[in-house]
Amino acid sequence: MKRNLSYLTYSKGADGGVSVLYGVEAIKETYWNWFEYKDLTYSVTSNGLALDGKHALDYADAVHGDQSGSGNDIMYANGGDDTVMFAGDSVGDNVIYRFDQDDKLVILGNKEINANGNYLDYLSVYDDGLLFTCGDSSISLVGLTLDQVHESQFVLA
Repeated sequence: MKRNLSYLTYSKGADGGVSVLYGVEAIKETYWNWFEYKDLTYSVTSNGLALDGKHALDYADAVHGDQSGSGNDIMYANGGDDTVMFAGDSVGDNVIYRFDQDDKLVILGNKEINANGNYLDYLSVYDDGLLFTCGDSSISLVGLTLDQVHESQFVLA
Protein backbone atom coordinates (compact mmCIF):
# COMPACT_ATOMS: atom_id res chain seq x y z
CA MET A 1 0.00 0.00 0.00
CA LYS A 2 1.50 3.33 -1.05
CA ARG A 3 1.07 6.19 1.44
CA ASN A 4 1.32 9.93 0.86
CA LEU A 5 4.34 10.71 3.07
CA SER A 6 3.43 14.39 3.41
CA TYR A 7 0.68 13.44 5.89
CA LEU A 8 2.91 11.63 8.36
CA THR A 9 3.45 12.69 11.96
CA TYR A 10 6.75 11.80 13.57
CA SER A 11 6.98 11.42 17.33
CA LYS A 12 10.27 11.13 19.21
CA GLY A 13 10.02 9.34 22.55
CA ALA A 14 12.05 9.95 25.69
CA ASP A 15 14.25 6.96 24.79
CA GLY A 16 15.17 8.54 21.44
CA GLY A 17 13.04 6.16 19.38
CA VAL A 18 11.00 7.60 16.52
CA SER A 19 7.43 6.54 15.79
CA VAL A 20 5.65 7.23 12.52
CA LEU A 21 1.96 8.01 12.90
CA TYR A 22 -0.57 8.16 10.04
CA GLY A 23 -3.70 10.33 10.12
CA VAL A 24 -3.33 11.64 13.68
CA GLU A 25 -5.89 14.36 14.42
CA ALA A 26 -5.69 14.60 18.21
CA ILE A 27 -3.51 13.67 21.18
CA LYS A 28 -5.07 13.04 24.57
CA GLU A 29 -3.25 13.76 27.83
CA THR A 30 -4.49 12.55 31.21
CA TYR A 31 -3.12 14.11 34.38
CA TRP A 32 -3.84 14.08 38.13
CA ASN A 33 -5.36 17.34 39.43
CA TRP A 34 -5.74 17.26 43.19
CA PHE A 35 -8.32 14.52 43.75
CA GLU A 36 -9.32 13.58 40.22
CA TYR A 37 -7.95 12.77 36.81
CA LYS A 38 -8.37 15.41 34.10
CA ASP A 39 -8.23 14.89 30.34
CA LEU A 40 -6.93 17.35 27.77
CA THR A 41 -7.37 16.70 24.06
CA TYR A 42 -5.00 18.59 21.77
CA SER A 43 -5.68 19.01 18.04
CA VAL A 44 -2.68 18.26 15.81
CA THR A 45 -2.01 21.21 13.49
CA SER A 46 0.85 22.10 11.16
CA ASN A 47 2.07 24.73 13.66
CA GLY A 48 1.85 22.75 16.90
CA LEU A 49 -0.79 21.41 19.23
CA ALA A 50 -4.01 23.37 19.80
CA LEU A 51 -6.36 23.23 22.78
CA ASP A 52 -9.93 24.50 22.37
CA GLY A 53 -9.00 25.95 18.99
CA LYS A 54 -6.10 28.02 20.36
CA HIS A 55 -2.39 27.40 19.91
CA ALA A 56 -1.15 25.58 23.04
CA LEU A 57 2.21 23.89 22.42
CA ASP A 58 4.96 24.32 19.85
CA TYR A 59 6.60 21.29 18.32
CA ALA A 60 10.20 20.59 19.32
CA ASP A 61 12.82 22.55 17.44
CA ALA A 62 13.15 21.13 13.97
CA VAL A 63 14.67 22.08 10.68
CA HIS A 64 12.78 21.03 7.60
CA GLY A 65 14.55 20.47 4.32
CA ASP A 66 13.15 20.74 0.84
CA GLN A 67 9.57 19.43 0.89
CA SER A 68 9.39 19.15 -2.91
CA GLY A 69 10.88 15.69 -2.90
CA SER A 70 13.95 16.72 -4.84
CA GLY A 71 16.18 16.92 -1.76
CA ASN A 72 19.67 18.27 -2.36
CA ASP A 73 19.75 19.88 1.08
CA ILE A 74 22.77 20.94 3.13
CA MET A 75 22.31 20.47 6.88
CA TYR A 76 24.34 21.13 10.00
CA ALA A 77 23.81 19.02 13.13
CA ASN A 78 23.64 21.00 16.38
CA GLY A 79 26.12 18.88 18.31
CA GLY A 80 23.95 16.60 20.39
CA ASP A 81 21.15 14.07 19.98
CA ASP A 82 20.03 15.26 16.54
CA THR A 83 17.74 13.07 14.46
CA VAL A 84 17.91 13.59 10.70
CA MET A 85 15.02 11.89 8.94
CA PHE A 86 14.40 11.18 5.26
CA ALA A 87 11.17 9.63 3.97
CA GLY A 88 10.34 8.36 0.51
CA ASP A 89 12.04 6.74 -2.45
CA SER A 90 13.83 9.77 -3.83
CA VAL A 91 15.37 12.08 -1.24
CA GLY A 92 17.97 13.65 -3.56
CA ASP A 93 21.63 14.16 -2.79
CA ASN A 94 22.02 15.63 0.70
CA VAL A 95 25.00 16.72 2.80
CA ILE A 96 25.19 16.67 6.60
CA TYR A 97 27.97 18.47 8.49
CA ARG A 98 28.86 17.92 12.19
CA PHE A 99 27.06 14.56 12.45
CA ASP A 100 28.48 12.95 15.61
CA GLN A 101 28.17 9.87 17.84
CA ASP A 102 24.96 11.09 19.54
CA ASP A 103 23.09 11.75 16.27
CA LYS A 104 20.76 9.43 14.33
CA LEU A 105 20.03 9.04 10.63
CA VAL A 106 16.52 7.69 9.98
CA ILE A 107 15.47 6.44 6.53
CA LEU A 108 11.74 5.66 6.15
CA GLY A 109 9.66 4.29 3.31
CA ASN A 110 12.46 3.87 0.77
CA LYS A 111 12.03 0.85 -1.51
CA GLU A 112 15.81 0.51 -1.84
CA ILE A 113 16.27 0.01 1.92
CA ASN A 114 15.84 -3.34 3.61
CA ALA A 115 14.00 -2.52 6.84
CA ASN A 116 16.14 -3.45 9.82
CA GLY A 117 18.98 -4.19 7.40
CA ASN A 118 22.66 -3.62 8.08
CA TYR A 119 23.56 0.07 7.74
CA LEU A 120 27.02 -0.90 6.44
CA ASP A 121 25.38 -2.25 3.26
CA TYR A 122 24.54 1.36 2.34
CA LEU A 123 27.68 3.17 3.56
CA SER A 124 30.85 3.75 1.61
CA VAL A 125 33.95 5.88 2.12
CA TYR A 126 34.51 8.84 -0.19
CA ASP A 127 36.88 11.83 -0.27
CA ASP A 128 34.97 14.02 2.23
CA GLY A 129 33.74 11.31 4.62
CA LEU A 130 31.00 8.69 4.39
CA LEU A 131 28.33 8.30 1.74
CA PHE A 132 25.00 6.61 2.53
CA THR A 133 23.30 5.58 -0.73
CA CYS A 134 19.79 4.32 -1.34
CA GLY A 135 18.92 3.93 -5.01
CA ASP A 136 19.50 7.20 -6.85
CA SER A 137 19.66 9.18 -3.59
CA SER A 138 22.59 9.83 -1.27
CA ILE A 139 23.41 11.37 2.09
CA SER A 140 26.96 12.59 2.68
CA LEU A 141 28.23 12.52 6.27
CA VAL A 142 31.10 14.97 5.93
CA GLY A 143 34.27 14.39 7.92
CA LEU A 144 33.43 10.93 9.27
CA THR A 145 35.15 7.58 8.95
CA LEU A 146 33.64 4.11 9.41
CA ASP A 147 35.17 3.76 12.87
CA GLN A 148 33.34 6.92 14.04
CA VAL A 149 29.79 5.59 13.46
CA HIS A 150 27.88 2.70 15.00
CA GLU A 151 24.75 0.68 14.28
CA SER A 152 22.54 2.50 16.81
CA GLN A 153 22.90 5.72 14.78
CA PHE A 154 21.06 4.30 11.76
CA VAL A 155 17.35 3.48 11.70
CA LEU A 156 16.18 1.78 8.51
CA ALA A 157 12.44 1.24 8.21
